[in-house]
Amino acid sequence: MSANLIQIAHEKGHETMVADNLSLPYRTSSFDFVVSIAVIHHFTSFDRRVAAVKELIRTLKPGGRVLIFVWALEQEDGSKRRFDKQDVFVPWNLDKKSFGSKAAGKEKAGVAKGKEEVLEHGLNALSLKKEEGEVKEVVKSGNENIVYQRYYHVFVKGELDEVVAGAGGVEIETSGYDRDNWYVIAKKL
Repeated sequence: MSANLIQIAHEKGHETMVADNLSLPYRTSSFDFVVSIAVIHHFTSFDRRVAAVKELIRTLKPGGRVLIFVWALEQEDGSKRRFDKQDVFVPWNLDKKSFGSKAAGKEKAGVAKGKEEVLEHGLNALSLKKEEGEVKEVVKSGNENIVYQRYYHVFVKGELDEVVAGAGGVEIETSGYDRDNWYVIAKKL
């Protein structure tokens, strides 16, 4: 969840919502196009990644398309990221001053049922996800920032295709590598 990105989109006049990717608050067959960027790589097992993609597909109309981007293990020369293994914890810095403010609260942006607590309690609520493996630990870094060790499963070539195929109900139209990420575009059958 990125409360700041939700707030920015809301301020630009877009409808916004914070929700659980495993239980999206949308009707079945609602959308022509679904975009998932930098989400699926936070799920801790193959089965959870497949379940998350199934939920995206559920919301698509027949003939609708889904675009999914995930981090790649294979990084280009000059990339800031380097990985020795597929399952890693990456420091995630939060500025205490700008996070958890009322501006990011539910009165400004839509919040799915059961997610109010995350926005109401801001920074402290992020640690609630610890048992799911999304946040390993909190490390204090001076007075200005808090650093979370955030879980990532970085994908190898062909792996995202396997996850999408495992979800079923779609045909992969294209897949590839772009700027240190793997992507898939699939069409709902």
